[in-house]
Amino acid sequence: MKPIALMKPEWVGAMDLQVHEDGKVQPWRLPLKLLDFLDPRSRFQAGNPSGVRIRFTSTTRCVVLEVEAVPELKRWFDLLVDDKLAGRAELAPGQTEIVFDHLPEGEKVLEIWLNHMYSPVIVSTLKIDDDASLEKAPPTDKKRILFHGSSISHGRQAAGPTESWTVGAGRLAGLDPVNLGLGGGCILQPSVARVIRDLSADYLSFCFGANVVMGYTHNERSFRTDVAGFIQIVREGHPETPLAIQGPIFCRSFEEFEDKKKFSLVQCRKALMEVVECFQKHGDRKIFYGGDLGHFGPDDESLLIDGVHPNAEGHRLMSRRYANLVWPRLKALAEN
Repeated sequence: MKPIALMKPEWVGAMDLQVHEDGKVQPWRLPLKLLDFLDPRSRFQAGNPSGVRIRFTSTTRCVVLEVEAVPELKRWFDLLVDDKLAGRAELAPGQTEIVFDHLPEGEKVLEIWLNHMYSPVIVSTLKIDDDASLEKAPPTDKKRILFHGSSISHGRQAAGPTESWTVGAGRLAGLDPVNLGLGGGCILQPSVARVIRDLSADYLSFCFGANVVMGYTHNERSFRTDVAGFIQIVREGHPETPLAIQGPIFCRSFEEFEDKKKFSLVQCRKALMEVVECFQKHGDRKIFYGGDLGHFGPDDESLLIDGVHPNAEGHRLMSRRYANLVWPRLKALAEN
């Protein structure tokens, strides 16, 4: 097999590529120049490539991806062939090589979706058959949806890179998803809002509140104003882009507190609805509150693996509900 230049394929979903001195490449989901301005948790999660895929056209029957080892964590990689899942590889801790073989003959669009959980992927080598062609894939004709949220949006506990609820929902809707879910890092940072403001997107979908409530980063007063400010920054670059705002899913331990000074999930959802109503009152016709408990509520609690994060089936359920309940409203806003 022959190695190919790592910069030749398209790296979809990556905001920056860090090329190391030895030629290895690490994708980042936020710009490298921004990292020092982020809180440490968000900086770490930006280097974990949920939703990032290497996309190219080739006649190869086998693809080999070599990555740097991660000593203590499993990682997962998906291969799509002409937009259909063709294989999933699981790397045990310390393993470095992913092999997808027995691929169909002829030219096809290949997408290698990188690990969605909490560890970086530093790519050493990408190899294809000696006699195979390789070209950039033609531009997709799918509309782009950009998601931002917490660890659930990031994909924690999903079965594979294409099965986080965000990616799954985007694909079910026939869209091209970009995942800016940041586990533990969705805390209304203005610098992240500026990145989203400047990105190309046909649809926007933000899920706010879980990291704020569970991380005790805001109270009701500051949460309301910071959500409004985050949206105002995004609207500078996306004044007419359909935007769905969602609240956090059900989590019994944080729904309400005996200590009324603590900001709860119930208060969070109410504040989000009020902020969205304020934007609508002031003329924003492309924003709506997309719900929360209707997508994952008390009746779904058995699918929470730790009381907070949905398990693999929970992610699939959220994808289906989003595609059925939220996506039609986003689509309608784009058409009106």
